[in-house]
Amino acid sequence: MTMSIYTLIGLVGAAIFIGSYLLLALGRISSGTPFYYALNLLGIGMALVSHLQALNLSSAIIQSFVLMISVVGLVRWRRNCRLRRHGKME
Repeated sequence: MTMSIYTLIGLVGAAIFIGSYLLLALGRISSGTPFYYALNLLGIGMALVSHLQALNLSSAIIQSFVLMISVVGLVRWRRNCRLRRHGKME
């Protein structure tokens, strides 16, 4: 059995995503950090690549929303950093 590059990228992405969730559950990382959001973006982005070969619509929808939520988290984190830097946040 040969594995396509799409499947391989998707599997690595799934491992990254699951690993980030495990690190969160073990208290090794915090959910409000850019590292957590970046791991989610990378993992889910790579998992979405597997859909280029064989689309699973329900899975692609879930992964797309997780990707968008991670982007929102990163944007909010960045905005809060700027506000703290300018003394506008308590």
